[in-house]
Formats: sequence, C-alpha cells, structure tokens
Amino acid sequence: MRSFWTTILIVMLLACPSAATTKRILFYEVGTATPYKIDSGYSQFAEDLKKEGYDVASISRGSLDRKALENYDILVIQNLNRKLETQEVSAILWFVIQRGRGLFINGEGSGNANQLTIPFGVTIDDGTLIDVSDQIGGNRKSFKVHRFYPQDGISVIVKDIKAITVSDARAFILSGDAKAIASGDEDTYSDTGSFAAGSMPVVSAATLFGDGLVFVHTDADTLSNARVGEDNNRKYGLNIINWLAISSQDFSISNDTENVEIEISRLKIKRQELENANTRLDTENTHILNQNSQLEIQISIAQARLAELEEGMVGPLNRDNWAILVLGLSILISAVIVSQRKKGGEVHEDVLSELGYEFDEGGDSGSEDDFDVEGLKL
Repeated sequence: MRSFWTTILIVMLLACPSAATTKRILFYEVGTATPYKIDSGYSQFAEDLKKEGYDVASISRGSLDRKALENYDILVIQNLNRKLETQEVSAILWFVIQRGRGLFINGEGSGNANQLTIPFGVTIDDGTLIDVSDQIGGNRKSFKVHRFYPQDGISVIVKDIKAITVSDARAFILSGDAKAIASGDEDTYSDTGSFAAGSMPVVSAATLFGDGLVFVHTDADTLSNARVGEDNNRKYGLNIINWLAISSQDFSISNDTENVEIEISRLKIKRQELENANTRLDTENTHILNQNSQLEIQISIAQARLAELEEGMVGPLNRDNWAILVLGLSILISAVIVSQRKKGGEVHEDVLSELGYEFDEGGDSGSEDDFDVEGLKL
C-alpha cells in the first residue's frame, strides 16, 4: 500500500471542483432510532448537505449489498443499532476499497460500530469519557472538544473549527494508517480507567483504506438536530463530508507506477512555479529595501539641515534678524533722546519768560564775560 499522505496529496491535486458531478450520499438507517434519521432527528444536517449540492437518500429496511451501494459516493452509518450481516460488511469493504468511495461511521452504536471500525484501524473503547474543565450544563460526560490536528492532506476537515460538542463519548485506539483528527484535553479521562487524565483520548479519526477514505467520529449526537447548532458542529460535519467526497471514482488513482511518476512530475513543476514566485518576491523585497535606504538617507540630510537652522535661531528669529532689529531699536531710542533734549531746552526758555525774565537778543553770541546783569529787566 502506498503512503497515506502521498496518495491524499495526489488526490487533492487532481480534484477539480468545476468538473465534479453531484455527489450522492446514502444514510444507513436499518434499526436506527428516530433521533438519528434524516427525516426526523437528523433533518437539519440533511438539509445542510442538500444546500451544499449533495443528493441525500436513506435505506431503512432490508440489508446492504453491492447493488444498493454502487450508485452512491458516500455512505453514512450513524449510531449503528444492530450487528451487520457478513455480506453487509463485505459490501461496505468493497464500496471503500474497490470503488474508492467515502465512509462516515458516526457514533459507537453501543459497541456495534467496532464491527466496521476495527478493519480500518480504529477500535472504540468501552469506557465513557469524562471531562473536568469543559463540561456542558454541569454534566461531566457532556463536554466541548477543542483539540484538533490539521495533518497534511486532512487539514480541510478542521478548517475554521474551534470547538465541537460530544456526549457519552468513547475514546479510540488507533492502529495502521488511522490518524487522530480530534481529541480530549489533559483533563479528559475514561470512567473505566482505560484512558487516564493526560492521555488526551482520540474522539475523531481518519484513514485511507484502498482507494477510499474513512472517517470515524465518537458521537452521533454531535450532528443531531438537538446539537448541530452548537459551537462548530455543523461546520465540522460538512467538512467531513466534503473531504470524503474526494474519494469518489472520479478522482481515484491506480497503483500503476507510471501514473505515480506522472504525479511526481506535476508536483515538481508546481514546486518550480512556487520557487519562481519566491524569487520574484525576493527581488521586489530587495527593491523595496533599497528605496527605504534612499529615503532614510534623505531623511538624515533633512534632519541635519534642520539642526543647522535651529542652531542659528534665537527664539523665532535668526541672529542676523536679531542684529537688524537691535540696530533699528538703538536708532529709534537715540532719536527719541535727541528729540526730548531739544524739546527740554525750549520748555526752559518759556518758563523763564513767564517768570518775567527777558533775554538779550545778542546774548547768544556773547561770551561768559560779556554777560550783563543789567540786561535782565524786571
């Protein structure tokens, strides 16, 4: 058997949504209780699938055989409430391995699901899981799961999934190519002691078997009308179905070595395209870095020039402007002083005249010795 992840990667690359035909889903409801039938307790999820473009049907009586399965792409078995007949198990294995279709085993069905899950590498434990920190409504056996594993080739299942809810869940023991998709956290444990706290028991698993895909989930109530609207339950269910849909015959790959080599060549071409794109991005990044360097140089020059200007400033004016301003003020002050002195002399003469003194007209040109007291007349 070729590598699980290599095959999944090849299948995903070959899948072309534009060319895909409508997928048909068959719900196995023989002996199934009302809460898990698509015309009653599972009606909301069935409607969601129809909105996604799937054809949905169910079988509620008789038994499964190859003829009943050959026209379907996905088989959903939820809360299996009876032991399957040998020919039914054979038909399901044929559906997955040889037809390359998808199988969704949803719920442990009181242990009956092990009849199908064990061949695919998933054994469902007998103990009921208990969670301490994420319980719902005070019920330790009803809790939220928020630990998911986006593994290569299966990441589509957990895309945009933050939390789902489970009730009376059972843990899985994995073997072969089965991979964990969701698990409890550090304080989730089994009431029988088979899974201790810290073991992070698996509650969802996926595997490739032959050319088909198989998904196993612990609790059928997760997608029931009562709980499908909780957290990301609905999105989780749709992701599972969308992943299982790529295993149809339209996208199946033979084990022929030549075909594998062709796919490897395609992958190499894709890798080269990615490397070329990376080179272009590196070139653009270098150009941007160069531009940033030039801008930083220009900013440094501008900052230096600004510093020079700030050094020549005193307050709002530079030194030259201050010198001109001071000179102008000095001239103005000098003019005022001279004006005041001249005006002061004129005032002095006026005051003496008012006191009755007269000045000789010729006294201005006389010397101090020529001053005649008699010239002053009272």
